Amino acid sequence: MIDGAGKKQYSKLWEYAADVMRMNPDTIILLKCDDNGRFQRMYICLGALKQGWKQGSIGVDANNQMYPVAYVVVEAETKDTWGWFLDQLAPDLELNNSFGIVWISDKQKGLIDAIMERFPNSEHRFCIKHLYNNFKAHHRGLLLKQILWGATKATTEQEKVLLNQWMEKMKTESLPAYNLLAGKDAKHWSRAFFKDTALCDIVCSNMCDAFNATILSAREKPIITMLEMIRNYLMTRLVRKRAEEEKWSHEIGPKVFRFVEKVKQESVYCYSEYSGNSTYQVRARGDEQFVVNINDKTCGCNKWQLIGIPCVHGMAALLSTNHNPMDFIHLRYKKESFLRAYTPVIYGINGPKMWTKM
Repeated sequence: MIDGAGKKQYSKLWEYAADVMRMNPDTIILLKCDDNGRFQRMYICLGALKQGWKQGSIGVDANNQMYPVAYVVVEAETKDTWGWFLDQLAPDLELNNSFGIVWISDKQKGLIDAIMERFPNSEHRFCIKHLYNNFKAHHRGLLLKQILWGATKATTEQEKVLLNQWMEKMKTESLPAYNLLAGKDAKHWSRAFFKDTALCDIVCSNMCDAFNATILSAREKPIITMLEMIRNYLMTRLVRKRAEEEKWSHEIGPKVFRFVEKVKQESVYCYSEYSGNSTYQVRARGDEQFVVNINDKTCGCNKWQLIGIPCVHGMAALLSTNHNPMDFIHLRYKKESFLRAYTPVIYGINGPKMWTKM
């Protein structure tokens, strides 16, 4: 739409921002200049994404796919710039209470401190993929990998105890590896310590990496060209997602449906006995045994509570008494939530000749 000299585009930023906000209700765009009046930072939260996030998304949508909310242009990734971004984001998303908020990152510079200062009671998870990549750069070996990923996947109170055993095993195998991991609180990377308020057990920031890869070519363009490439991508993405929903064959999205079918297949190896008051005793492979309450949607393994989808033990209990598992999946995964997230519209804007001069 507009592609010209970089300096010229910077001079039109205010006109561009005004037109985007005029065409897109409830959109917030903030520009910050330095003491000399030169452009420094820009924050954009499109109204449609803000509305969709509040109504039907938690950062990931009902089909467990990325749901972007806001983006910024800053001079560098620092504690100050991350703090500035969070200060704008908090009122837009009405993050008035830090309880129940979950962040996941690859530990970008300054982000951890910025989050802790503003959201002291929130949960901050470290991307295990990035953690492992840093880990394996100095500590290779299949055993160390198995110990790390095993500790990450732990979910029960008992496995918290086992975590210490795994750590001792790692200490025996490699003291430097142990020291590296022991210095990172397990609450940031082990599911056994995750809160169940978010209904999400994601431990990788792959979706963020995928989004960054999508906009990589845009980041090399002059600023307005870049911002328009990103806005156009987000605009057409909402359209594509609305079209995808029309092809859903089930009440839940295809990605989540495949996960549920896999859980069903694994549940055949469990033996369920009804004990009364909606509770079941479910015996799994080996000597594992858990209590399931289908009314409360809980299991002793804690996985059902973490994600809002019946775990393999819960699934065994449901199928043993001919319950429909779909009735026990949290609303956040249903078509209704998906539509609430993607019904809002990001509207197009006029060309630069139509912008109000400033």
